[in-house]
Amino acid sequence: MRNSGGIAALPSHRPSTQSTRASPPAPAIDTIFYPQLLGQPIEYYFYPNSSVPVFCPTATQFSDFEALVTAIEPLSIRAGICKIIPPRQWRQDLESRQSAVFDEAEFPIMKPIVQHFNGSRGIFHQYNVEFHRKLRLAQFFQTSQDSSHRAPEIKPQEEETKKAEEEEEVVEPALSETVGIAVDYGTGQVRLTTAAAGALQDGIRSDAQRAKFVPAAVRYRVQPDVGDEPAADHNGVRPGRQFTADDGRALFVGAREYAENEELERIYWKNLLFQPPMYGADVLGSLFPDDSEFPTWNIRRLPGLLRLIGQRMPGVNDPYLYLGMWKATFAWHVEDMDLYSINYIHFGAPKAWYAIPVEAHSRFEMSMQNVFANDHKSCAQFLRHKAFLLSPRFLAQQGIPFHRVVQRAGEIMITFPNGYHAGFNHGFNCAESVNFALERWLDVAWDSKHCECVKDSVTIDLMKWFGDVHTDRLRRQQKEQRDVRVSPRRHAAAAAANAVSLATQNRRGRSATAAAIGKPVEELTKSSGSSPKRKPTSSIAPQCSAKRTHLASDAEPLHYASLHTPVGICGGCLQATTSTAIECVQCGLTVHAQCAGISDDDGSYKCANCVMDTDQLSCTLCGFQNGILLPIKRPGGLRGKSVFAHYLCANFVPVTFFEYPAGELVTEEMLARAKTAPAVKEEPQCTVSTRSRTAATAGKPIGVASGPMKCWARVCGVPAALAAESGVCAVCFQKDFVAVPCGEPQCQRSVHPMCAATHSLSPALVDWDKRLVYCPEHAPV
Repeated sequence: MRNSGGIAALPSHRPSTQSTRASPPAPAIDTIFYPQLLGQPIEYYFYPNSSVPVFCPTATQFSDFEALVTAIEPLSIRAGICKIIPPRQWRQDLESRQSAVFDEAEFPIMKPIVQHFNGSRGIFHQYNVEFHRKLRLAQFFQTSQDSSHRAPEIKPQEEETKKAEEEEEVVEPALSETVGIAVDYGTGQVRLTTAAAGALQDGIRSDAQRAKFVPAAVRYRVQPDVGDEPAADHNGVRPGRQFTADDGRALFVGAREYAENEELERIYWKNLLFQPPMYGADVLGSLFPDDSEFPTWNIRRLPGLLRLIGQRMPGVNDPYLYLGMWKATFAWHVEDMDLYSINYIHFGAPKAWYAIPVEAHSRFEMSMQNVFANDHKSCAQFLRHKAFLLSPRFLAQQGIPFHRVVQRAGEIMITFPNGYHAGFNHGFNCAESVNFALERWLDVAWDSKHCECVKDSVTIDLMKWFGDVHTDRLRRQQKEQRDVRVSPRRHAAAAAANAVSLATQNRRGRSATAAAIGKPVEELTKSSGSSPKRKPTSSIAPQCSAKRTHLASDAEPLHYASLHTPVGICGGCLQATTSTAIECVQCGLTVHAQCAGISDDDGSYKCANCVMDTDQLSCTLCGFQNGILLPIKRPGGLRGKSVFAHYLCANFVPVTFFEYPAGELVTEEMLARAKTAPAVKEEPQCTVSTRSRTAATAGKPIGVASGPMKCWARVCGVPAALAAESGVCAVCFQKDFVAVPCGEPQCQRSVHPMCAATHSLSPALVDWDKRLVYCPEHAPV
């Protein structure tokens, strides 16, 4: 089924107590912009101090690979990666089909690479040198546990004391005549078999070294410590101890586990130049059963567009295995052809991941080009070499945001098109990875570039394999455009369910969706290269903006499809609508009359996106696109692009106020704010009237008796200095845009109003009566 992905579901921050939930009569404020599938919420949480979402879908939701990835993509794409914790039953079924003892005779022979690093002060160049001989599975595992390659042990003080008082436990090899390794999926223990230990010991020539031989054995955490307290954010706020309703998976990261991960990260960067690790990378093979036996999320054969390619492409549509050890690293890169990718750890130690949010891609690329100038001069696509590292500290010094997440055995990581990521292994493990593609990838693929200085660089003939799919997709998009014009109410009812299928555009600002409007499909598919841009159909050029465009960036803005609020929710205040709500005649967005500044509904109301004939407008106060956006008039003499603000944001940010056209909509508090605002002259520049597709010139301002309100701003947009003074948002942990001080007088934290309204722990974080927002710790009862 593909009919029920969307953005509107119960957030995972609220404890789950039952397996089924009755639908409320009207959506609550905290059910907005959360992913759903099959009419149910996809439970999730954010990794501590990060914007990487961790999803815990039910077995039913997990059964449809493409539908689930499509449903979670709008929430995940900002970070560029996400983690999925599969249902317990899926992992148990997989492990029951996998051997507990891996025979190295049936395991692919690998020729690992030795990773050498050169650099200092957070800037490193990675050099991969092939090991002088091939290794088998048991040999690689034994090497990973010697003193020079074994991960450091991170244990609490009480455990260290206990260990000192007791004798160290000796783990014997697993009794088996098979030469290989034995894996206990329940306890996370990996050890040699007796046959493998004997073979390795016999291969040692020195009698003295043979006598010192200790068979390798190690145990890794496979399940979170559910008795531990959840890890707190940088503000000291701890989420609740919550679990999924279906099988009790933890919806939090334990404080002890999080602290251990942080300590291993510190040790990794401190000792990166010492003892080069080995990495069994790009080993062709799979540990998944045949897809006829195990069809769900089988990396051996995933659904998607890459099945249409009539040839095997190792690592692209044919999976690779990756044998890691402590410090084995994958440097900063994006996937070949900007594809999606999936990574699953079968057994062993976790992987630490870093990701660059999409709004920082331009700054990240610019920093990389400056630091590695010679490499950039030699190859414009040098970041595809997977040979360059910038440490978290260096990124922070450069003002480049990044996100962290740690993947355990049995967990899945998804990377999205154009998502920069890097990371390292906490110890010995075995992971499997492959690329895949959904239809949205076609919007990115036409502009994808490849490295021309590497002989085996991956390229895909798009017209040969996907030309028909691309043509059909453009036809569907044209039909959707006609449906919007012919039946806006029907389109509005389906908008929430189909929002995740809208194609987001790539960071270069080009998309097949935009190209499809206004031109016949046949004309678009004549060229074998990129899609042409269309000209705006209205008299006002659309001002495109990212879902969140970073203030300090002067690069070309990113483009995204708009996320509509669900039917029954006001796009202005995010409260449930009433019978008096009005509806955009083109897209069906519902809104209270007072939120749109309209005293009467004459049946011709259009939201700003429809007036501007685009779905790319964003709020200048918070950076998000969701809901109704109102035009902002700026002080005289300040010219530039038309800007917009959410009704919700402008109500809570002190630098804006409203001027209402109808007296019954004005409150004393609103009047007081308007009187204290400085005098502002009309800007001698066209602005948009939400009544029609015409421009209102200077001398004929918006806000006449029958028109919409004027949203005046004291400042032009949102200066970086104002955002810098706001501090870090206590909900999303980002410093971009204007965060409002917490309503608790003694609290020093700040919160973005939109974050408080849509991603809060409780609806009480937004107090409309007092115009206050609260941090999660001080939510009023």
